[in-house]
Amino acid sequence: MSSPDSSNREARKQAVLVLGMHCSGTSALAGVIGRLGAALPKTQSKKPTLVNAKGYGESTAISKFNEGLLTSTGSDWRDFEPFDPYWMRSPFVPSFARKARRLIEAEFGDAPVIVLKDPRLCRIVPFWLEQLRALGFEIYVVMSVRNPLEVAASLNRRDGVRPRIALLLWLRHVLDAEATTRHLPRAWVKYDELLSDWRGVMDRLGRRLDLSWLNGNSGAQREVDEFLTAELRHHATTPEEVDNYPHILEWAKKTYKVMCNHTGMGIDVAGRETLDDVRSSLNAACEAFSPLITTELRGSLSDLGIVSRALAKAQLSLAKAQLSNAKLSVRLQASKQKLDDYRRMKRPIRWLLLPISLWQRIKTTGEFGGISSVQKPAIMIDAPPSKQLNTTPSRSNQGDAPSPGEELSDAFQPDPQIAVVCHVYYLSLWDDLAREIRQIPPAFDLYVTIVDQPGALELSERIRSENPRSRIEIVKNHGRDIFPFLSILDSGALDKYYLICKLHTKKSPHREDGDAWRQRIFFNLLDSPKNVADILRAFNADPKLGLVGADGELYEGERGWGANREQAARVAGAIGLSLEDYPPRFVLASMFWARGTAFRPLRVLNLSANSFESECGALDGTMCHAIERLFSIFAMAGSLTIKERATI
Repeated sequence: MSSPDSSNREARKQAVLVLGMHCSGTSALAGVIGRLGAALPKTQSKKPTLVNAKGYGESTAISKFNEGLLTSTGSDWRDFEPFDPYWMRSPFVPSFARKARRLIEAEFGDAPVIVLKDPRLCRIVPFWLEQLRALGFEIYVVMSVRNPLEVAASLNRRDGVRPRIALLLWLRHVLDAEATTRHLPRAWVKYDELLSDWRGVMDRLGRRLDLSWLNGNSGAQREVDEFLTAELRHHATTPEEVDNYPHILEWAKKTYKVMCNHTGMGIDVAGRETLDDVRSSLNAACEAFSPLITTELRGSLSDLGIVSRALAKAQLSLAKAQLSNAKLSVRLQASKQKLDDYRRMKRPIRWLLLPISLWQRIKTTGEFGGISSVQKPAIMIDAPPSKQLNTTPSRSNQGDAPSPGEELSDAFQPDPQIAVVCHVYYLSLWDDLAREIRQIPPAFDLYVTIVDQPGALELSERIRSENPRSRIEIVKNHGRDIFPFLSILDSGALDKYYLICKLHTKKSPHREDGDAWRQRIFFNLLDSPKNVADILRAFNADPKLGLVGADGELYEGERGWGANREQAARVAGAIGLSLEDYPPRFVLASMFWARGTAFRPLRVLNLSANSFESECGALDGTMCHAIERLFSIFAMAGSLTIKERATI
């Protein structure tokens, strides 16, 4: 073992980055390094699991943070596509960076040497290198190498991941981690050698990386001996099995062979070229096939949604039929009981002599002399349970103060860069809208305008209690969803946001497919965190992308202009714009994602309530319909593009 060096070495701040795929021995490696002198995180999970009996040796707070970061890019640890290269230039990065540095300080305090381990780090190494350098750390990389077949078997046991998918994930994590750390002092450790001869492995590691802090005293060695036991390894295969295994990817074979041949002394030029070729091939395959897979998946989800809604309607119809049958059954039983009572009467003539009022009472209620002669049975209807829509926002969207220690467990609390602006006319549709906006992964500020009507105040109080990051106003039914949005825009409240998501409770009762129309728009623009993250990633990747509408809602040519062109031209002309200078294209339904700078021309108009007609239920030709089309025109006036969801 290496021994402590001079005092100037002891003053250095060192961070050991343990990298490797899930189930590849990173927990064991980090645990050993921690027991030999490096500081482990304060909030590490020590709970044993089926595949890791000694815990994971990683910060639960940092792991959740990394998961939130990956989610913001439309990814997670199960993704074998390349990490979005544009994300590092997005406006979300400063917020993530501040949180990351706070987490390091909270997890490790003033420790001079720390060990940072989380398999998700493999995907986002450049981000964490920047944060560690900003905190003054010298960075050393230790990569854990384990037979990919063993990794696949462990992932299948832990998460049910199929072996071929597990091999793709192993490739992505290993290749990305290797490529982004070539400029750093690093070493490779074989998992099986760590278990069989940890002393020799750590001695070589200390010499290669000049890690003078490694503690070789007898107490530390006993701790490591107790920590590294046979129960840490559930699957064992040989390198030869990798070569002979019939279904393993050729890329995985090449990658593992390079690692096995070059551990300890690093990877030579030929090895790096081999890994570069494999990574390029994997990236090319992802670029070629991922869009097709995504399109098919979204199509399947859409079909599933249609089938689910049809099933729900069928269940409701069945429940109504069951209720109707139950009511009919009760009536028939009551009638039969009355008939039996009539037949049992010993003196029928007295029945005819009863007062008319009492006769009517018996006929309608079945009661005679204050005693019910008909006992109505209890009705048990096996109806489907109603949907319980939890409108409580995620922790990332709540503004309440965290309890002690809870700050470290929050996955994602950046400064909001997104404004979600909702207009509510149909109060009964708020639950649907709330469910959809919860699919937005990053933190956001919520702006809600509610039309003044019975129940509006109660709904506003409910929304405010469930969404502390919300600003709510009850408004007159004037200018539909357009004027309330312009009022918020004109106030300057939306100036600080990178993206704006505009929504409303669209029902369109004049259309037979009104509900389906709204649901299709919600499905395209929200639907899932993955879908939303894909949209955010598109805005990050393309600085000219201005507005994204739902599929089928982008109208081009003369379609959809009708009686609205004249008024739209007059409004645009008020600020010196001509519709003839821009392509005749716009997003219908006034629901979309937009860049925050897209609507600056609208603020110049200074439209007031008097600019909008009184509500008369008009289906076309109003100021609202003109502005609906000008959203897109004004975005194009700012040199921004307009796209449907499917084309980004």
